[in-house]
Amino acid sequence: MRRLLLLLVTAAAVSTALAATGSAAAAPSRTGPLETAAGAAGKASSYSYKLAMTLSSPGAPTPLTINVTGIAQRSPQTVQMTMDMTELMAASGAPAAYGRYTMIKTTTASGPVFYLSGGVFKQLLTAGRTWAKVNGTAYAKAAGGDLAKQLSNGADIGSFLDVLKAAGAAVTEVGKEKVGTTAATRYKVVVGVDRMLAAQGASAADAAKQTANYRTKTVTYAVWLDGKERPVRMKLSLPIQSSGQKIDEEIDMTIGDYGSAKRIDVPADSLAKDITAALAANAKKSAG
Repeated sequence: MRRLLLLLVTAAAVSTALAATGSAAAAPSRTGPLETAAGAAGKASSYSYKLAMTLSSPGAPTPLTINVTGIAQRSPQTVQMTMDMTELMAASGAPAAYGRYTMIKTTTASGPVFYLSGGVFKQLLTAGRTWAKVNGTAYAKAAGGDLAKQLSNGADIGSFLDVLKAAGAAVTEVGKEKVGTTAATRYKVVVGVDRMLAAQGASAADAAKQTANYRTKTVTYAVWLDGKERPVRMKLSLPIQSSGQKIDEEIDMTIGDYGSAKRIDVPADSLAKDITAALAANAKKSAG
């Protein structure tokens, strides 16, 4: 069971290749709802979002859910995300509190900087410091990994829709529906897994390797746009496989507060402890 739970955590990280942020590689663009929605989301000064990720497997007694709430702002480009993985932690025998943390990612002239508070990161802090700080560029050089992907960092909705567009996704209008109290139009979006990965910049070899993690060749999204053609909900289901274990994942995300989301306060350095070197060393040790 413990091995299965670790696979579920891995699956959640793997799935970000199809559900997380990323810039579209050069490709012929297609006009239509995706292009309009990407532009509308990309121009928004801020927005908030909520995401529920449910993981289930024949070998697990009950489905496990990861909940995420976040805010994204355009200037300065910053994302704040609170991750709740307490169900996974508790089921694996680890302290449930380890699974709840807050991350702030801000973009500086020298690259991304991450601030982490709560959860397992709390153990790394010293008196008077409430945030752990990681230099993303230095971490990547030392550990050879992308910290943003490892932490499943938030959502850049505009960039994600650009990826779908660049991948040549087929879009079909389904009809008028409500998302909460918001009137919206629902669209069906179908895209090939290999084309999605390629649009995110993966090489042919990497795309082929990552495609093997999915028990499907295409992914179908449901996307809802409001009257201003801004995305207000996105939903998808992913059949995944990890180390021979079949895992089904469902992601349901709602977006709102366009232009009026709470402003993100980046922690002062006096409140942060730099853990870049320690985190990179641990990552390399685990990989080895």
